[in-house]
Amino acid sequence: MKPIERIDDRRDAILAAMQAHFSARVVQAGWQHYREQAEADLQQGVVMLVIDGESDYSERLGMAAKAGTTTVLLVCHAAVDQQTQTQADLQDLELDIAEECKAFVRAGVDGIGLGLQSINTSRQLEYPYGFVVARVDAGAPEATTH
Repeated sequence: MKPIERIDDRRDAILAAMQAHFSARVVQAGWQHYREQAEADLQQGVVMLVIDGESDYSERLGMAAKAGTTTVLLVCHAAVDQQTQTQADLQDLELDIAEECKAFVRAGVDGIGLGLQSINTSRQLEYPYGFVVARVDAGAPEATTH
C-alpha cells in the first residue's frame, strides 16, 4: 500500500483502525474533558485520537516538507464505580487500556508506520476517574518501528 502522507489522511486511517481495534470502548476524534462525557461511556472507556503535531521532515532534494512524522496522542478517559470498586480496580483498568494501546501500535495501520513513544497513566490521582495517554509516532511505514 502507498504510504499515507497527509496529516488528515493519517488521522482518518488511524481513527478507522482504532474503531476496529478498540471495539469495546468509545472511540472519537478530538479531545473532550472527562466531565463532559457520560458516566456510562467513562466506565466503558473513551479513547480519543488527538493530533499533537508533525516533525522530522525529509531533507532530501525535492522532499521539502514531505515524509514527516505525525505525533498522535491516544487519550483514554475511564472511570470505575466508586461504590463497589477501589483505586486498585482503577489502576487495573488503566493498565488494561495501556496494553490495548500497545497492541494497537503493534497491529499497525495500512500505509502508516506506528511507533510507541510513551504511555502515562493518572496514577489514580482523581479516583474514581483515570486516564491513559499514549504518545505515538505515525510516519512512512519504513520510518517508524513497532
